[in-house]
Amino acid sequence: MDTWMKLNSTRKGHDSLARLLQYGCKIVVAWHSQPRWFSQLEDTLRLNRKVLRFGTFVDSLRSASKMAISNTHDHTTRVLESLSLLANSVYLFTDHLIILHASRLLEVDKAKWSKISNQFWCLSVLTKLACDIIQLSKQLMKYSMDIIRGHFQQCLKDVEPVAISIVKNMMNIILPLAALGYIKNKTLVGVCGVGSSYLNLHSMLK
Repeated sequence: MDTWMKLNSTRKGHDSLARLLQYGCKIVVAWHSQPRWFSQLEDTLRLNRKVLRFGTFVDSLRSASKMAISNTHDHTTRVLESLSLLANSVYLFTDHLIILHASRLLEVDKAKWSKISNQFWCLSVLTKLACDIIQLSKQLMKYSMDIIRGHFQQCLKDVEPVAISIVKNMMNIILPLAALGYIKNKTLVGVCGVGSSYLNLHSMLK
C-alpha cells in the first residue's frame, strides 16, 4: 500500500495509475450491457490526466534538445530518441489546444487537431519502439558468445528493461491507431492500455 501511495504522490506515478484505471474502465464498457457509470468514470479519468499534464510539452521539448546534443548514445539512438521526444512534445501541445477548446478558452478545429495529435502520438511510440528494438539487437549481439556458452542469467538481467519497453510500446501503438480509427476493437484497446500501464508502473517500481 505504501508503494502505491508513493507512486500516486508523483505526477508520473499518478498519471500511470489513472491510466491503468481509465483503460480498465474501457474493458468494462466494452463488455458491460449498461456501461454508463464506467463510461463516465473513464471520461473523468481521461480528463484528469489531460489537465494534470498540461504544460508538460515543454519538458518533453527540453528533453529532446538535451538528447540531440548528448554524447551518451550512438548517433542512431540519439536521432530516434530525439525524434520520439519531439513528436511527443507536439502531441502534448496539440492535446493542450483541444483541452483549451473544450474549456471554451480557445476556438480551434477539434477534429483537425485531434487527428494531428494522434498522428504525432503514433509517431512518438513508433520511433521509441524502433529505438528499443535496435538497442535490444545490440545487446543480444554483445552477449552472443555468452548465450552460445549457456550463460543466460546475466544476459536476461541486462536485456530485461529494454525487452519490457518493447512489449509496452507494442501495446501502446494500438492506442493511437485506435484513436485514428484503424482499430475498432474496444476490448483490445482496453487490454493494451491496462497492460502497458502496468508495465510502466512495474518499471517505475523496479
